[in-house]
Amino acid sequence: MIIPGRLEELSEVRSKIQLFTTGFFDEITVNRIVLSVDEAVSNIIRHGYGGTCGDITLELKRDPQSISITLTDNAPPFNPLSVESPDPETHFDDGKSGGLGIDFFRRMMNAHYERTSSGENRLILSKEIPHENK
Repeated sequence: MIIPGRLEELSEVRSKIQLFTTGFFDEITVNRIVLSVDEAVSNIIRHGYGGTCGDITLELKRDPQSISITLTDNAPPFNPLSVESPDPETHFDDGKSGGLGIDFFRRMMNAHYERTSSGENRLILSKEIPHENK
């Protein structure tokens, strides 16, 4: 599905991810996955497109072992996995109010970044389905 790169679209993204993951993960894990995708999409909109509207392609896949959520955009090249994790002890003491989203989704999901042959950013977030839910 294609999502217009506007913050107003985030509630629809959250709903779709929640529906996609419910029944395969416990409620806490579903919420973590939803928040991870929300953070990634929000970063693309705010920082990648920087106020200009661009589309984000959202692809959801599930197999018996795992789920994967692929986000593809045409924003300037940016690998979120290359960003150094902030120090949680000093982050807010240094006067920062944000900047934890990338670290969050890297900790909650398996994350992989690539540039497509056509020059797009592609972020793949995946999570193994617990054995008892397969």
